[in-house]
Amino acid sequence: MKKMNFKGMLVAVAIVALGGLNTVEAQQTENLNVGVKARLAEQLTVTKVSDVDFGGIFVPLTATATVTLDHQNDVTLTSGTTTFYSTDLRKSGQFYVTADRAATFTIQFPGTVDLLNITGDSQLTYTPAFFDAAGAPVLSSAATEYNITDETYKTYYIGGLLAIGSANASGEYNGDFNVSITWK
Repeated sequence: MKKMNFKGMLVAVAIVALGGLNTVEAQQTENLNVGVKARLAEQLTVTKVSDVDFGGIFVPLTATATVTLDHQNDVTLTSGTTTFYSTDLRKSGQFYVTADRAATFTIQFPGTVDLLNITGDSQLTYTPAFFDAAGAPVLSSAATEYNITDETYKTYYIGGLLAIGSANASGEYNGDFNVSITWK
């Protein structure tokens, strides 16, 4: 039997400790380039251009008169009997919506609004009407969505109906209301 020296024993122990005599294979490293993207969109903004102004209207002598303001600043007598003065003050309300081209949104506004005179003892009833840029009526609904990609749905006009009674006091009447534009 052959004697193993200390150096040989050390090599044998190292080989056993490392799992025996295996063939060492060359390792290959591959690199993968991963792209990263993010898409940002403008937040929805709404800008008011003007408030609604029916101009000057005489109090009806008898009964009630109803006048209508359209999207082109025209006020017409819808029912009853009255006449107009100070037609240069007539103005439909206007606002515009700015958002990313992919944005959809809804518009909601009240069915009627009370206008009070300065002393608060006389009231008119105003029924808002909204129009798109083409002059078509716009519904107040959380279910009706408008898309900003259509140029028609960027600018909006506000007109409506104003009921005036013969008992209403003369003077200036004011009121306001909220319009909710909800980005979907």
